[in-house]
Amino acid sequence: AAHRAVKAEGGWAAVCTEYCTVSSDADETPYISARMWDDHDLRHLAILTEAVHAHGALAGIELSHSGAHGENCETRLPPPAPSQIASDFSNITPKRMEQLDIDRIVSDWVAAAIRSRDAGFDIVYVYGGHSYLLGQMLSPFYNQRDDEYGGSLENRARMWIETLAAVREA
Repeated sequence: AAHRAVKAEGGWAAVCTEYCTVSSDADETPYISARMWDDHDLRHLAILTEAVHAHGALAGIELSHSGAHGENCETRLPPPAPSQIASDFSNITPKRMEQLDIDRIVSDWVAAAIRSRDAGFDIVYVYGGHSYLLGQMLSPFYNQRDDEYGGSLENRARMWIETLAAVREA
């Protein structure tokens, strides 16, 4: 919070968290990242928004899911991904997402977005950069599905579009 407040005090118009995971199966441990899994995380990140707002800046949160790249050293959950293809970032072979996994992760994104709003964030990203889950869904390399979430670009974009719509509605 103090690090972000220094940026706001220095005149930045908006200060963001960097990636912030939405689900326990996107655990970035051993790397350090923010997360918005529950109300405990909400209370901690509210300290950041208060510090940033104290200097007149907007606070942004980059809600993400690491997908195939999730180390999950804390939760030990198998990382979900479009297909069961090993990450080119780490030595992890993920679990291919079933429809229930996709629905749950979209719901996790919505819950994280609502918590983010309640924590005082002004900007809520549905983040898919760094080849994270939503980017992996778009990628023909990671996404070798043959259902409504694979194949054509329209199908590969489906989860991202569904997530954007659900977060926007919430």
